[in-house]
Amino acid sequence: MFIRAPWVESIDDGVEVLGAVVPPGLSESKIIAVRHQNIMATSFHPEVTDDLRIHRYFVDLVHAAQ
Repeated sequence: MFIRAPWVESIDDGVEVLGAVVPPGLSESKIIAVRHQNIMATSFHPEVTDDLRIHRYFVDLVHAAQ
């Protein structure tokens, strides 16, 4: 469900890529999820899918920070 931005254009050092896809019609992968320290950003809405991986990852981060 890509209803924010189609992908992340660029990242700086220290930014962790959490996910990437090869969009239809393109030959290279595009970054769709990133994390830097305690900030996560996605180009999609994970809450409107049945895939819980991003939610579980977030909960794991919160538990690790406690």
